[in-house]
Amino acid sequence: MTDFWHIGLAVPDLDEGMRQVGAAFAVTWRPIHERSTTVTDETGTEHDIVCRFTFSAGGPFAIEMWQAIPGTPLATPETGILHHIGYWVDDLPKEAERLEAAGFGSFMSGPSLAIHRGPGGLMLEPCDLGATGRSCGTCSRQARRCTGSRTTPARSRREAYHRFVRDWVAA
Repeated sequence: MTDFWHIGLAVPDLDEGMRQVGAAFAVTWRPIHERSTTVTDETGTEHDIVCRFTFSAGGPFAIEMWQAIPGTPLATPETGILHHIGYWVDDLPKEAERLEAAGFGSFMSGPSLAIHRGPGGLMLEPCDLGATGRSCGTCSRQARRCTGSRTTPARSRREAYHRFVRDWVAA
């Protein structure tokens, strides 16, 4: 595991969740979006969903928040609204193997996402944005392999985060 980049919050009411979390942490929000997709739960059952979501503005650390979808892997967890912790990795398949070996089985998967649930219910989302082929805005190389003299690893992660949010919400 390398760097944290977001937490995912599944809230019963997105507008109210944004208001409460925004007030508590002086967070501003990107526009709300809706995305139709299919996710597969830990039993292999597919769920066709329409997810209403947003991300906090700024970065590189973000809050991802969505309107909970009962009966799917995107429901509000029984333990509260914290759904998962996302973090950057250099090798997503290797990290998935590491998580499986550590007892974090696959909880949910879908196009460009995978969430693992471990002992105690902790859910983790390893993210490898460099593998998507998206490039660093400074040197036009893949963000995780950027060697441009003006781009530090932190800048690469920040660039990757902004590209991810822009590209994911536009899909």
